Amino acid sequence: MERPKGVTVFAIIEILAGLLSLIGGLFVFLGVAALDFIGLVNTITFDIWTVTVTLLGMTLGLLSLISGIGLLMMKKWSRFLVMTVAIFVILLGITKAVESFITFGLAGIFSLVVFFVSLVYNGILLWYFKKEEVHHHFDNHHEEQKAAAGEEASQVEIKDQETVHQQ
Repeated sequence: MERPKGVTVFAIIEILAGLLSLIGGLFVFLGVAALDFIGLVNTITFDIWTVTVTLLGMTLGLLSLISGIGLLMMKKWSRFLVMTVAIFVILLGITKAVESFITFGLAGIFSLVVFFVSLVYNGILLWYFKKEEVHHHFDNHHEEQKAAAGEEASQVEIKDQETVHQQ
């Protein structure tokens, strides 16, 4: 069974987003260390908050990278993982947007724009991967892998596959 084009597109975007999150997180750590070193920022709260949010972002980036690779391989778990990461990205985005708006006021408008773009993308991602036909592709691909490995499919799985092929 061929991988749907939408899955391929989201997989590539997730891989790139994961890599960018990991690289961006490293730059944030370097920036915080540099600011501390030169004495521009000396509040521990800023450091703790920045490091915590950055670690969360990097963790979600790593999970995005893993889920993107899993999507390319049509792994059943990757569909669940990419949807879970999308929900956490939305929640983290809300936190970062509110924090930016409180800290910078209207100057934090860039964070709101980034949040809005992230919200739209992750909303579309959630909608796409909840679609029944996409869910079915992952289930059928998983069953084809089991059949290729010589494992027996249950009668329910066989009937589901016959229904799909008749449509």
